[in-house]
Amino acid sequence: MSTVDSPPAEVIKKQLTGYMTKPYRTCVLFILLVVYTLSNADRSLLTVFAQPIISTFHLTDSQWGLLSGPPFAMFYALMGLPLAVWADRSKRVSILVFCILGWSITTALCGFASGFLVLLLCRMGVAIGEAGCSPVSNSLIGDYFKPIERPKVLAIWALGVPIGIIGANLLGGAIAGLHSTASDHAGNGIGLSHLFTGIFGGHLEGWQLAFVLLGVSGLLVASLVYFSVKEPPRGYSDPPTAMRQEAHSFASSFKELLSKRSYWWMTLASFQTTLVMYGVISFQAPLLQRLHGLTVGQVALQFGFPIAVAGSFGTFFCGWLVEKLTVRYFSSVAWLPAIGVIVAVPFYLIAFHSTNLEKARIFWLLAAFFHYFVIGSSYAIGQGVVSSRSRAVAIAVLLFVVSGLGGSVGPYLLGVVSDFLTSWHLSASSVAAGLSPHLCKIQSNLAEAQIHACHLASSYGLRDAISIMVCILIPGGLCLVVCGRGLKRDYLLRTKD
Repeated sequence: MSTVDSPPAEVIKKQLTGYMTKPYRTCVLFILLVVYTLSNADRSLLTVFAQPIISTFHLTDSQWGLLSGPPFAMFYALMGLPLAVWADRSKRVSILVFCILGWSITTALCGFASGFLVLLLCRMGVAIGEAGCSPVSNSLIGDYFKPIERPKVLAIWALGVPIGIIGANLLGGAIAGLHSTASDHAGNGIGLSHLFTGIFGGHLEGWQLAFVLLGVSGLLVASLVYFSVKEPPRGYSDPPTAMRQEAHSFASSFKELLSKRSYWWMTLASFQTTLVMYGVISFQAPLLQRLHGLTVGQVALQFGFPIAVAGSFGTFFCGWLVEKLTVRYFSSVAWLPAIGVIVAVPFYLIAFHSTNLEKARIFWLLAAFFHYFVIGSSYAIGQGVVSSRSRAVAIAVLLFVVSGLGGSVGPYLLGVVSDFLTSWHLSASSVAAGLSPHLCKIQSNLAEAQIHACHLASSYGLRDAISIMVCILIPGGLCLVVCGRGLKRDYLLRTKD
């Protein structure tokens, strides 16, 4: 895993073909996709078991939004900046392995959390480890693949978001089923939960077992990266004029970013679209369980899995279409996702307000397909407007705004609005006017009519809050349109070869 920062002059003319052979580049892309998928599965698993955790700790929606949003997102964003600077100066493959080991160990520790505070601290540890994944992977991809290929390649890599969500939902649904079966046959000593109980002592709930299994799998992925991915020369796949550069400090890289107006319009758009994405993901399971009475496993397999599949197709389709259109319409990398996120809004609203479960699923799938157009394009623009020495920093700044601020604000804001609207619905009730969302959670002596009123209020309050939030996608799409208008001026690495 040696690094070479300045490629020999005699190979400069060949470097626009990408680093190493095409089969090897494809293999590296697949490995980086696996890493990103694991990262997103770790991140998404908490939301799969949202309602059981809410019930276990007697949390209001705003408290759940706090747990699932700010602590993870802010540590993820803050640590991304120093790790990105490190990646722009050191061996990126080694840094990536270090990060995978860090988040995998802390993910497994989440499975042994004994209380709310312990789980919160473990999630912070996961965030610190995962912070280096995106900046390092983007920097490696930029040196492995030539500029014309990067929108499609980054769209494939960005499939790690929906595929990770798929994996988390499949694992969560399977574990929920196994745990339920084991509970029904507690005296028979069957099931994975009994096996892990024997190994570690004590009793592991279904969500705890899922975290342990996911953490162990990360240790295997770290070994795969260490022994399979080679460190490419920096700037290898860039045009010759962009190759020989001195290492940038964070200040010089950030100064370069400040001159790129299209980058900041894209970042603003990504903040808004990701704010909605994190909010919807954090609360989709509680919404479906409250409105339609589904179990954890049913939500994961009937909605979480197919929605993530639809998002995967949307991410890949947009990247594929952008590559086809770029030669003729260069700014398609911006305006195509702009169309997607705006079109997603009415589909979301129909899904949230439908009383028919099948209709809700169909429109939610369509909404996710178009919403996820934005993922690959934001990375392509983020690294396309800066030199090779600033790519990791550019992506880290993007992630600080998108994942740090968007990931923090989205779930918490949605939880606060949900509690406010739940209180409004309670005040309009003839039997629950004196109750609050918190009292509905903690009081055990409520009459049956009050319990029913609390359930309806929390269901409708969350539905109305999430409906308001998805409308933020509209200004996000408009920001992408503005980004596209200045993209041709700011983009550095344009080639038709």
